[in-house]
Amino acid sequence: MAEQKALSDYLARLAAELSFDSDLAARVQLEVASHLQDAADGQGGSVDAMEIAIQRFGSPVWLARQFADVSLLRRATQLSSTILLIAGGVFLAMKTRGLFAVQPLAAASDHLQMIQAVAFSIDKVSFLAAVLLGAVGCMYVAAGRLLAPFQRRGAAYFRRCLFFSWITAWPLALCVVADVTLVVARLPGATVGLSTAVSLLSAASQIFLLAIVVLIVRKALRRLERFGF
Repeated sequence: MAEQKALSDYLARLAAELSFDSDLAARVQLEVASHLQDAADGQGGSVDAMEIAIQRFGSPVWLARQFADVSLLRRATQLSSTILLIAGGVFLAMKTRGLFAVQPLAAASDHLQMIQAVAFSIDKVSFLAAVLLGAVGCMYVAAGRLLAPFQRRGAAYFRRCLFFSWITAWPLALCVVADVTLVVARLPGATVGLSTAVSLLSAASQIFLLAIVVLIVRKALRRLERFGF
């Protein structure tokens, strides 16, 4: 039917404009389809009635912009809070390793002891930097949510949120590298047992968590590329 074709064409254009958030696009399409169908049925259900309903509803570009702020705030909140939670997971892995730590041998070479000391210092400082930057990013997102009723957001806002997440990821990655270095440096003098297994599991879990950070930041970058206004 011509009426359904007009509706499907409109929904397809709307989905294209909302491509930066596929979940939002699916929900909005259902709501808009229901609303337009009801409006057209109220005017007799003809093709002209559907065209009039679509014109009154507004262009897909205008409609997408009305939902953009909601989408950006939700995605920014998810991104910043997830990275901060992952930082907490890295801290938990480090503390767990500390409880079963493979202690360095007293007879370890000066070179090995120096590597351990440097790695430990980098580990501590980079983790504190990651937590601080992650907290600042969360506060920035929270401020955006508080000001949402008064100010519009856009791609620039999401780009700044992504920047905070990106600069948080770097010291977090450095922290993971330093902690894994500590584990590897202590392995030659370690005996096979629970402490060694926990240390290796801690290192593996931190690498896994870091990989998640990389994936979600890359996903956010791709989403930003699809944000076309």
